Amino acid sequence: MAVETPEEFSAVIEAAKARLPGQPQEAFQLLLPVLNYPGALDSLEKFVAGLEAFGLVCYHLGAHDLGRTLEFLCREPDHPEALFDLGYRCYEQRLFGVGATFLAHGHHFHPEEVSLLTELVSCLEGMGLYGEAYRYLKQAAIDKPVCHYLLGFQALMSGKLEEAEAVLPMLQDVDNEEVAQMRDSLAATLSRAKALSPDLDVRGWHLALNGCLLLHVSPYGFDEGMNGRYAFVADSEALCKEGLELLKVALDSLEIEVPRIYRLPERSSQILATAAARFFSAQLVDWPGDEPGLIVAYDLDLLEPDTVQSLYEDRPGRILWSHASNWVEPYPWAPDITTFLYQANTTPWQAGRMQVDSEAEEITRADEDKRPVEELAGRILASEASLESLGGAENLRALCEKSIPNDVLPGWMGGRVGRFHQRKGSPIPSNQFA
Repeated sequence: MAVETPEEFSAVIEAAKARLPGQPQEAFQLLLPVLNYPGALDSLEKFVAGLEAFGLVCYHLGAHDLGRTLEFLCREPDHPEALFDLGYRCYEQRLFGVGATFLAHGHHFHPEEVSLLTELVSCLEGMGLYGEAYRYLKQAAIDKPVCHYLLGFQALMSGKLEEAEAVLPMLQDVDNEEVAQMRDSLAATLSRAKALSPDLDVRGWHLALNGCLLLHVSPYGFDEGMNGRYAFVADSEALCKEGLELLKVALDSLEIEVPRIYRLPERSSQILATAAARFFSAQLVDWPGDEPGLIVAYDLDLLEPDTVQSLYEDRPGRILWSHASNWVEPYPWAPDITTFLYQANTTPWQAGRMQVDSEAEEITRADEDKRPVEELAGRILASEASLESLGGAENLRALCEKSIPNDVLPGWMGGRVGRFHQRKGSPIPSNQFA
């Protein structure tokens, strides 16, 4: 809901305050159209009113430190340290849009303040607004190594390869080890992106940025701006089967054999691993193990922390396939291969998945499918995969056959690079929904 007129703004503020003290969470939800970037705080009077209302909500939610910061800013609304603290706290709570609004205000009053600008960029990154972050950095033109790197990275994430490459000479002699590592990562990503051009669709960019091969490009929602990723998806046995078939296409193209399948201690992963072992006619063994093989995870987000930690070490010959991956809140590091990208997903056997009741002729919610792992794996293999991925297997095969320089090639593909930090989105954007 856009808040455009002074009357609408006042109505939102008063409606939020009316929910206090008893309904602070509802009050916060009412304030979001005012607080979320770019916000509706376009005058000092509105800015202070927004700070005051947000502060009251924070107090009633028990966030007293944040409430005190907001109360202080009502008196000194352009205080740089307090605005940075507010933006940083919002970022830590994943309130990227709220943080970006306050940090943009701070940057307006203090355009030379590096910390305000870089934290604003972090919040905009969290929203996937790489082009907006690039605009702020370009206009600020602050001659600091960290700002040069961020300008290059935001240019890259906006699809501006030449602008990103132009930044690298500015970082050539940097003496900050952390910035030097980021520079090298940027250069490596650019090298992969150029090697994969002109096939930088959602799949090509996913490989360039994350070192992860995306098997299935969603054919749905292009008119709604999804561009190959899913918003809400109900996974199916047929899509699991398609994942296996496309996985075989990719591994055959890369001349990678699957001598064994590693089974993880999580039910959905065990179902898929059992199906994979039969599909590839490979030995099924429990994880962990040191021998070459395919590690099968249904979704990294479903695994226990200790299991995920054991998967982080990247060793030649051990390939990690995570069937489903959240692209809106991506796992901190990327698997080697994933079937599809989602915002919200239900497995084919979990409780609450939608199903058609043919007798009642209506959509109902299913109970958890508690049949044995072996039986559910058999249902995957017995299903008919329709190969719905955009471009089919040929586009995937063509991408696998691209020549990427060995020094920037992912380790699982035979190169030298280990696990990658997983980025949110890419220059090919997708809409996400609240």
